[in-house]
Amino acid sequence: MPILVWTLSGCVFTDPTESTSFMQRYGDRSISPDCALLLVALIECPFGDASNYINERLWEHTDELFVDLERHAALDENGFRIGQLVGTPPDEFQQMLLDKKLCRQESRIFPASRSIPLTLSSILPESSYEIVHGGARSEVSLKQAQFFLDVSAQFMSDGRTKLTFTPRVDHGEAVLPFRAAPERSTWVMQTEKAAKKYPELSWDVTLGQNQHIIIGARPERDGTLGVTALTPPEGQGSQRLLVIRNCRSVAANDARQNSVEELVRTAKTPPLALQASMPTYRGKTP
Repeated sequence: MPILVWTLSGCVFTDPTESTSFMQRYGDRSISPDCALLLVALIECPFGDASNYINERLWEHTDELFVDLERHAALDENGFRIGQLVGTPPDEFQQMLLDKKLCRQESRIFPASRSIPLTLSSILPESSYEIVHGGARSEVSLKQAQFFLDVSAQFMSDGRTKLTFTPRVDHGEAVLPFRAAPERSTWVMQTEKAAKKYPELSWDVTLGQNQHIIIGARPERDGTLGVTALTPPEGQGSQRLLVIRNCRSVAANDARQNSVEELVRTAKTPPLALQASMPTYRGKTP
């Protein structure tokens, strides 16, 4: 019995493993093989050299034709500019990601069966923009408008991540729709805001290991949906750029037991911004 008690105490009274805020956020849990893990950053630059960079020079390092040509033309007409970074991210771009005054970024899990909204703007008391569809232009005016991109992601077996983006604008006061609840043989009330969705402007991209997609506006398309979503109202004088990076880089069959942080660290050469933002994980050595 003394030996048994001593043996069990050795199993119970072990040194606690230190956890980081990163791991605490995700509960130090494994990530499902079909979930995507993305680094999402929103850069907001005041008008000047920085905004000129994200509107002009940065695009010299991108491939803007990786989106279907027909959809690319529709996005262009509606003020969106989409590009995939080619090669090593430029130093100036990485420094922007590191600048906490210009950039907000976080690592996020995207379940395969869900669409997650990425916020592009604050709530605007009044907003108006043009939608171009089939050569026709229509003006939309909304109150209490907020712009989003709904993103669904699927981590594929070859280690790449497929993303689908759909523009959405929430507006007005909360509405109270009723929906059926068959399991309770009744109707239930749920509160949600009215929204305008634009599936005709949805687009798909597939990102490999460490690849980035950047989503910006075309300032010359003033008044369109993309420019209105990514350019704050007059008087604020700034420009926004959405950046998404695929953090998963291992085959799905090998990812089953990996934690979120381990998957982020699988990249051979993480960009400077990721190295700086990723906390050090410390634990008890076996």
